[in-house]
Amino acid sequence: MFHGSEERLRARQALLHEIIANGIVHGTQEQPIISRDGRKGTSWVMSFPGVGLREPWLSMASDLILSTLQNYQAQQIATMGIAASSILAGCVLRSSRRYNALIVRSERKPYGSAKQIDGLSDKTQPVVVIDDAIGTGYSALKCVDILEAHGFEVEGVVCLVRFSYDSGYGLLEEHGLKVRAVYDLYDDFTPVMQPEDVPVHPWRARNIAWRNNSAPEGLSPFALVRLYLQEFEDYGALSKLPKQLVTTFSSPGGCWVSLRHRNSGLPVARTGVWCFPGDPEMSFTTLLAEATWNLSCLLKQHKIDPTGCGIGISQIGQLEQCLQGDADNNCYGLVCRSTEREWQVGSALPRMPGITGSSHQLRHALFINGKFRAREPFIVYRHKVDKLVEAGALWPTGGCSTNTSDLSVCTDLERTANILLSRAIALIRGAEIEPDQTLFLSDRNTCFLTIYHRDTQCACGGRRCVSVAEFDALVHAVTQDQRLEGIPATQVVLQLSILSDCWSSADIPEFVAGKDALGLVSATSESILLPGVAVEQNLDSEEFAAVLFEKSAVDSDTNISWQRFNTRQWLRDTEGNVHRCHPSIWVATRQCDPYDLETVAQYWLAWLQGHISTRTLVESEQPVQQQTGNVASAAVYAEAIRRIGECTAALHEPAMAIPFDLLPRDPDLLTLAHAYGATNAGDKSVPDTRLFQQLISKLDTTAPRHQPIAWWRAIEAAQIDDERVVRWQNAPLSPYERIVRCCAKPNAQDLKWIRGLIGSDGSVVCSETNIEDCLVTARTAEALAGSIERTDQELAQRILLRLVQLSVLLDDRRAAIRASDLQTGLRAEHTIAALAAFARLHQHNSL
Repeated sequence: MFHGSEERLRARQALLHEIIANGIVHGTQEQPIISRDGRKGTSWVMSFPGVGLREPWLSMASDLILSTLQNYQAQQIATMGIAASSILAGCVLRSSRRYNALIVRSERKPYGSAKQIDGLSDKTQPVVVIDDAIGTGYSALKCVDILEAHGFEVEGVVCLVRFSYDSGYGLLEEHGLKVRAVYDLYDDFTPVMQPEDVPVHPWRARNIAWRNNSAPEGLSPFALVRLYLQEFEDYGALSKLPKQLVTTFSSPGGCWVSLRHRNSGLPVARTGVWCFPGDPEMSFTTLLAEATWNLSCLLKQHKIDPTGCGIGISQIGQLEQCLQGDADNNCYGLVCRSTEREWQVGSALPRMPGITGSSHQLRHALFINGKFRAREPFIVYRHKVDKLVEAGALWPTGGCSTNTSDLSVCTDLERTANILLSRAIALIRGAEIEPDQTLFLSDRNTCFLTIYHRDTQCACGGRRCVSVAEFDALVHAVTQDQRLEGIPATQVVLQLSILSDCWSSADIPEFVAGKDALGLVSATSESILLPGVAVEQNLDSEEFAAVLFEKSAVDSDTNISWQRFNTRQWLRDTEGNVHRCHPSIWVATRQCDPYDLETVAQYWLAWLQGHISTRTLVESEQPVQQQTGNVASAAVYAEAIRRIGECTAALHEPAMAIPFDLLPRDPDLLTLAHAYGATNAGDKSVPDTRLFQQLISKLDTTAPRHQPIAWWRAIEAAQIDDERVVRWQNAPLSPYERIVRCCAKPNAQDLKWIRGLIGSDGSVVCSETNIEDCLVTARTAEALAGSIERTDQELAQRILLRLVQLSVLLDDRRAAIRASDLQTGLRAEHTIAALAAFARLHQHNSL
């Protein structure tokens, strides 16, 4: 082993150069390299035995692996095949008897001992798999699977060389394995073997060819872009930068250039460059030239003709490293940069069509635009952005930060809505009212007036209203609905919807169901659906568009145009109060008081108790449509019972009898964990109960990486705190699994990360892709509520107040949490998780 970090560094450098010299086989025409899937074309392949069967290189490699193994508890190491067998033997010899080694065969030996695993094994101890290189990762993963099938616990994988993170290394992490490597192909090998492939700033343009002449002075940015696009096509080079443009522009964080068809507004191409903190400062003109060079290369690569396109330019403000919770889709664009592959960058502009909020914006930046792997670690930057659009170009709204003019438009609309609703109720009551000469109505806006009585829609209609007289005509038309007969005008509730920023396209545009209105126009008809329809029927974008298409009754071969509208809505109640409202009147009239957490928690509890006592708990419930989803799983039932017990104790209410008859005969691990937790028998002084023995038996046969949520909940319920907990505390998990791990066993690292997810309004900004945002939010509250830190408990309370806003009051003093703010569907697990957080806060006397 090494005596200090300097000796390790010297050995690492020496072995690196030896591997490059003698551990790599280059393909030739006579002997090409053939990949695992049979394809040719790979220029070289690593062959470690050329190094690892000689000294001192084997000792160096073994010592480097041994120093990496210090991150693991395991004292058993294993490998499959011959590639790393010499390293395995070297580690045993040089570890002073610390490690025991196993050789795994890909297939069971058909003769002799017929073993698949050779060596003196101990199945009570964990194993780390050793490999010379991780390419696809399939070989290492197969070795892990074989070991687990034989009853071993595999703690992770260590290799000498990884072929970048976006390889089997990332795959193994996605399978829940802790992976470490001595070398990285891109970071260590490429700078020596192919230094020309390692740019200093990979997020900037490279190899720009410049002409001898300079571009004219005083051009607009659009004229300069068009000049450069033409010069690239004609000469493959750009004129030198002008000293100044028509005016001064600022873009310290980077610059992006987009092309859209002038007639349709459809996107054609978009690319740009970034300036991260620490990069050399560049002028706007330099960045614009680099972005246009990249765009020209993209157009050439994909053979795209830019003729007939309009130009949009995004001026990126200073990139500011931030926490995920600092994201704000209304104000900031996001840039995500991998900490494993520094050249890997993904971004998302603010307020883009189809993006529902900050979490969606983050996921769009990471996985749609950035192509990140599921568990790839990253840094987040936020930035302001201004958008320049060429005159005559058709461009959608969004893509830039909110500004003063946006706020003034909202203020004007607020005033307009108040006047229109007051006017509407006066007209409905038969009053004579003079036109308001000061009221301005835009010819780009469409108004809808909806009349409700006791939450039931009685009338609805809409039209473009350029004048007050046209709005009066709309009110008159709506009040002719026969459903209003016999209803006193003093008992109606009015909802005004103002639709603006119409975007038309031949195909269904990007939009957010439950937030945007959608229209469909044919030669003979025009239909519009308001977003409340999507909310109350729990429709996604595809379903919402299908409902509109059916409503329009047009033939599938009819020439149609789709329309998206930004929608703002106001409500006038029976008391005459006017306020911005939720798209769904059903939600708007049932929202809970956001400041009375304890009362709402009692309502959550009552809703859950009612379903448990009647055995009617379901995963989801659609009260508006009076429909229910699948029956809740045994694990959800068990957790519901557990949280009811915790909350009744916290609120000093009578305890509910535990209905153990709800448990299946052979419950899974998660069900057992919550069932045991429900008995309040977590005291280790009485661990001999039948349920406890079932729990421990199931826990001992469950691999943590296969069922991490169930495993950590079982650890929590059984109050286990042994070497297994330490071993798996830092294993790679999905964001949601990591939050649940912190619910079960809070630790400083996870808590610090979770704090960074919280926005100032109690929202949780998370990259989780497989779990609804609302459930992630509720589990985050549970994790923080279990912390002993007062500041964490205050954060948990802030999140719970956010969940109160997502709750609806039902009959008989009951309430439940909705799937999202854009749906009316109720979720059992979301409500259960919120109660878990509430009970934990009560235990800390934080409420």
